[in-house]
Amino acid sequence: MILTYEKIREVKLNEKGEKLQKLPPNFFENAFNYIKLKKGTYEETSATSLVFSIFELRLKKIVNLAILLHKTNQILENLEPEEEKFYLELVEKLREFKDEFRRKYEFVEKNDKNNIETQKVKFLVDLPEIFLPSLGVCCFRKNEIKEIEKEIANFLLKKGFCELVN
Repeated sequence: MILTYEKIREVKLNEKGEKLQKLPPNFFENAFNYIKLKKGTYEETSATSLVFSIFELRLKKIVNLAILLHKTNQILENLEPEEEKFYLELVEKLREFKDEFRRKYEFVEKNDKNNIETQKVKFLVDLPEIFLPSLGVCCFRKNEIKEIEKEIANFLLKKGFCELVN
């Protein structure tokens, strides 16, 4: 397929959408062949800019999808062969990073849990997101009963957000 400047622009406009678009066969290779033909012209500069912009848009989508989908073994549609290789390597790195984080966090969590005093409380109001060292970011609903750190329980008791449960 012979690419034109208009076709490259069309690909970029399509790629601006949310989904990863199917590219024409050998798009990047053909695009750079087109750019070589236009060497020394304004079209060379403009087409180069468009092609790199397409690359950046696709890269951003691939990275975002890898973050969202690294828990599954889903292969994305519309990936060029190089992009698929990059995606699979990125997914593997994300999994390794997450596993390492879990191993490290679980080690710390096991050591720290033995030293934390907790209290059982019943929440009197809905609490939107709050951060608790033992639970991370969490929400509590009115009438929910939960065991939380004594220090935090005392603070929430003073503010009238909860009451002690025996």
